[in-house]
Amino acid sequence: MTERTELVANAQKTLTELFPNNGVSVHLARFMNDVDIRILYTHFRDEAQCNSKILENDPCYMAFAIYNDRKGFYIEFPVKHFCRVFDDGSVKFRKLSAKTEQECLDKLVKWFTKHQQHILNVGKAYEENR
Repeated sequence: MTERTELVANAQKTLTELFPNNGVSVHLARFMNDVDIRILYTHFRDEAQCNSKILENDPCYMAFAIYNDRKGFYIEFPVKHFCRVFDDGSVKFRKLSAKTEQECLDKLVKWFTKHQQHILNVGKAYEENR
């Protein structure tokens, strides 16, 4: 296993343990000549559980990517279409910066750990009201 593949596998394992009943995907994604680490989170494990059958419409859908610039690695605010996690203002996400991809992933896992209960509550509230 390469170092990056191992990073991805470890992050996938940690986030799956943190959210065992939810959709979590940590993977390498190629875009043009770059290969980035992508992190996706959804309240539902698959499309069949969503009302619209589209995971991007999930109330907790968040997509993150680790980018590299000359100064190091960073994660900007997540892509979120209909995400309700940030609506009440109690959860904030600021750009994460680090010298390595491992440090970036560790910071993101720490953010998920800190806000785990709120993220789960948003998903549960959606399920109760649909």
